[in-house]
Amino acid sequence: MKNVMIFLLLVTLCLVATSGANTKTPKPTKPPKTTRPPKTRTTKPPRTTRPPKPERPTKISSSITEQPVENTEPIDDTQQTF
Repeated sequence: MKNVMIFLLLVTLCLVATSGANTKTPKPTKPPKTTRPPKTRTTKPPRTTRPPKPERPTKISSSITEQPVENTEPIDDTQQTF
């Protein structure tokens, strides 16, 4: 019989404690996450420590410079027009 009374007292104490906690002023709630602007991914800036690549001549320009020019007719100074 004493066990039942102790159990009931514990239950009532728990109920009173929880109901008393509910009647207290509520803690300030956090703002909802929807009001926060969405995070956007930012691109990393290009590395400035890397030395610039040496400029290579393009295949077109190198092929032009390597080809010998074939002139079949000799050009005189009098025939040239400026």
